[in-house]
Amino acid sequence: MLSLIDKKKYIMHTSVPLVYEYESSIREHIYWLDPKKASDYINYLCKVSRHQNIYYLWRPQLKDPKDEMVLDKIYSHKLNEVNESKRFIPMETLKERCKGAPGTRKFSEVLKRANGINIIAEVKKASPSAGIIKEDFNHVNIAMEYEASGASSISVLTDKEFFMGDLKYLTEIKKIINLPVLRKDFIIDQYQIYEARAAGADAVLLIARILSLEELETFLSLSHGLGMECLVEVHDNNELEMVLETEASIIGINNRNLDTFKTDLDTSLQLHSLIPEDKIKVSESGIKTRADVLRLEEAGIDAILIGETLMRSKDIRFKMKELFGGENITI
Repeated sequence: MLSLIDKKKYIMHTSVPLVYEYESSIREHIYWLDPKKASDYINYLCKVSRHQNIYYLWRPQLKDPKDEMVLDKIYSHKLNEVNESKRFIPMETLKERCKGAPGTRKFSEVLKRANGINIIAEVKKASPSAGIIKEDFNHVNIAMEYEASGASSISVLTDKEFFMGDLKYLTEIKKIINLPVLRKDFIIDQYQIYEARAAGADAVLLIARILSLEELETFLSLSHGLGMECLVEVHDNNELEMVLETEASIIGINNRNLDTFKTDLDTSLQLHSLIPEDKIKVSESGIKTRADVLRLEEAGIDAILIGETLMRSKDIRFKMKELFGGENITI
């Protein structure tokens, strides 16, 4: 019988969903307890094993397969996507390309709060929850507008299937701006980290929701070894506890629930106080108004990541000025 962690490792490298063999106690909780008790038991397993992905692996048994959550679909697709990429461009080829990639810019230096809150402006054409956000999408022009408007750094969605992004967008943006550039994707394999560095990324997003503690530590170490920094994203206290066991220095609080894609700004307001002062705190998603920015600034957040609000604006510079009260904004 495979251990829970062995099962997770197996599933991480095969297609999902799979049919699992359960040990008797787990089978009892999954099939005979009511959903609330089953969920509590799974959360307990996550805590005692320090392995957050147990919830991801067992969660499909608590719901109708027809109600597959967005994150499940993305994760499953990403496994196949990475395997396909490895067939066409071997890991060793990527490692060689990394040697010729442009130098990195320090992501953390532009995020740490000095006077006011800093902004990571996101280049994003679409999302699973909103569909196409910006029809007249020109990633290079958008990035140039962000830089001219006072953004501290640029986030580039590189997922094709669900966000209509592309890794080449990041490469092209990096060539024409002077700000650090973050690869925002669903990183589940070391291959994607080499991919990001070869494309010119200065930083990558790591999502605690879909990674184990061991994977986080490995991906952080690899990224740092390649000269990149990491924005490590959490959504709840359990994920934050796991991340604080690592060397992560930039912690993002995602106000968006990745299961339902609904946003709640209170997520950042509740979790930020649990993050040590020597860490950089970033609030992500659902930031729409000047009042939202002020709430986060007053709470002590260092930086905010904004995408959809800016993408929907007909005038990015004006919207930036509106959000930040005219501070450091050039019109």
